[in-house]
Amino acid sequence: MTTQTNLKLEQLPYGQEAALVSDLMALPGKLVAGFGKFFAALGEAIELRNRYLELNGLNDAALSQLGIRRETIPQVVAFEAGLIATKAATAANNNTVRTVRPAA
Repeated sequence: MTTQTNLKLEQLPYGQEAALVSDLMALPGKLVAGFGKFFAALGEAIELRNRYLELNGLNDAALSQLGIRRETIPQVVAFEAGLIATKAATAANNNTVRTVRPAA
């Protein structure tokens, strides 16, 4: 029968070195995850920019048909992306704002 003990790497001979090697081995995975998040955010920023440019390129009559004024284009783009909430989404009981994402 074997006895299991809860030893940390630091408690073993050369434990600090083993912990360092373990941390270094995990580094590439953390870097890949970080780059993945960065590029996902970059892609979202490009989508927001493209939507802004699309709406900004419309004339005032076309914007009016959509119910948008030229000065509200940034707010419309942010709302469509789910970055801001509407007054209707404000919870009356605790005054917290919940972000409402429009249906895709």
